[in-house]
Amino acid sequence: MKRLFGWSLVASLAMVGMMPTAGESFGKRRGGGCESSCGSAPCMDVAPCYSAPAYPAPVYSAPVVAAPEIRYEERKVTYLKPVWKERVVEEVVVRCVPKEEKFVYEVQVPSIREEKRTVKVSRPVTREEKFMVKVATPVHSVEKRNVSVNVPVWQDVEYTYNVSIPKFRTVTRNVPFCNWETKYVETTVPVCRVVPEVCTDACGRCYTVCRTVTEMQPVTRCVRVPVMGTREVAVNECYYETELRKGVRKVCNFERREQVVEVPVCRTEWREVQQTRLVCEYAVSEEVVPVRVCHYEAQKREGVRVVMQRVEEKVNRTVRVCEYENVTETIRVQVGGGTCDNFVSYGGYGSYGCNDGCGSGGRRRCHR
Repeated sequence: MKRLFGWSLVASLAMVGMMPTAGESFGKRRGGGCESSCGSAPCMDVAPCYSAPAYPAPVYSAPVVAAPEIRYEERKVTYLKPVWKERVVEEVVVRCVPKEEKFVYEVQVPSIREEKRTVKVSRPVTREEKFMVKVATPVHSVEKRNVSVNVPVWQDVEYTYNVSIPKFRTVTRNVPFCNWETKYVETTVPVCRVVPEVCTDACGRCYTVCRTVTEMQPVTRCVRVPVMGTREVAVNECYYETELRKGVRKVCNFERREQVVEVPVCRTEWREVQQTRLVCEYAVSEEVVPVRVCHYEAQKREGVRVVMQRVEEKVNRTVRVCEYENVTETIRVQVGGGTCDNFVSYGGYGSYGCNDGCGSGGRRRCHR
């Protein structure tokens, strides 16, 4: 591993020496590209790259500059190339093997037997008994009694009463109302727009950047203002007039009168009557009763159980291992300048040389 780490460090230092300068990296990576959101404009033969603003942005034409001659040279590069190889590794595998073994255990076995026991039993004994009871006997009779009775007598009586009669009249009242008045008010609102700006990178090349600028513009608004007022309105008003009227109603008066009424009367007389009732008494006696008794006996028994036993085995397995080998290749590197910078990547990490004069790997990194 230390040897591989040393070779990888030497190859990394060699690749850093042949990487493009900071100015070229700035021009290719972040200076402008179609993948950035309007960071800069693309090449001359590519359509402008703008994000969709709120309104169409103005398009400005740039002067056409002749591209300088592009020259290339060949260089040898040594790097570490990863290679996958198969290797046989010995491993220790632990597996569980079932094994049967015998063991002895105790079991409590219930046994039931009958025993005769003497118990005292209380049994009910019923007999008849005579007794005297006083019984209330009802005696019915009819008696004549004098009763005062109120008899209703109806009479017609005249009376006077007041009646409220509704009437309507027209009354003038002041009612509030609201009118709306339109006024024009001038205010300022912020407005955003996209403005192209020409910038120069560290190598003196010019490119265009789209920037958002916020400006305050005056705006006239219509405002509705309520205006309160009052006006006279004719309203129908309801009022009541009292009128005296006469009527006849029936009045009930009660007159007291005496009458002779026959009333049924019930009296109670007590008499002694002889009756018979059942009396229950309990007699205690001894009896021999069979009882089932349960006893537990301990018995030894043999059983078989399965025990898992760990067994270690050595197994050879084939695994894939990544190793690094030194590889020397000849690549083509751009020496002269152009309208576009070339992005060069080295063996194992990208494509070689320039794709179409605008970067590598099919991605266009351009400046105007």
